[in-house]
Amino acid sequence: MSNKDPLLKSGRYEFFISGVITQDKEDNLLKTHNGDVYQKLKLSVLDRDGYNRYVYDPIFRPKRLEQILRCIGSSVLAERYQQENFNLEDLIGRAVSVLLRSEPEKMDMKIKMLLTVIYKKK
Repeated sequence: MSNKDPLLKSGRYEFFISGVITQDKEDNLLKTHNGDVYQKLKLSVLDRDGYNRYVYDPIFRPKRLEQILRCIGSSVLAERYQQENFNLEDLIGRAVSVLLRSEPEKMDMKIKMLLTVIYKKK
């Protein structure tokens, strides 16, 4: 695999939320360039060869979290979120479908993936 090949090819995958990352490797809180604190969801995705890959989805804004909650489709989690009694850790173990779109033209030395969640149809 060359350094221009994505780890995961574009396509639809099933994933589950396996963790929440709040700190960098030096144990500092994750912060944007503006200094705002944020968290990342660690998503476990099985690739087409059966290997487990990890994709990290930063949660900067409430809208992104609302999209994920809609995809999961849990009325209990949605209610807890609306009542502001919700933590990202509540999502660990939840499964969702995802569409991954590789953008190799935006890569520097790392593989970058753009994560777009596909809404479940009721």
